[in-house]
Amino acid sequence: MIEIICWRFRWPAPPRRVGTRQSRRDHRIIGYETIRNHIETLTDRVKGGIEDSETARLLSPREYESGLVTFAVEDPNAEAFVEALAGDGDQIRSLPFLENAVRASVYVFKTEADVDELVTRL
Repeated sequence: MIEIICWRFRWPAPPRRVGTRQSRRDHRIIGYETIRNHIETLTDRVKGGIEDSETARLLSPREYESGLVTFAVEDPNAEAFVEALAGDGDQIRSLPFLENAVRASVYVFKTEADVDELVTRL
């Protein structure tokens, strides 16, 4: 996106390595284990909410594997479910190869409150 803005106004675009360098630095400062533990906590929170829901069914393994959580929704049109949530800013996507399946990435959800908001929508 920043390249488009720079191109439109004929500004020089910053090199991509600048963002990569900053990201790697931040990752080292925060620490891999801290980041992993945070993602695992959020993932467990989503999975617990899905298991408590009457309108969704967990498809991902219950134990932590990654920040991706796949679940099936009762809505026969999973794409419509995704679009309804996307209008409110939730970041999930439908999976065409599984019936009524959607996938949430907790990398996008930064706090427990954000995860709780997604779970309440189920």
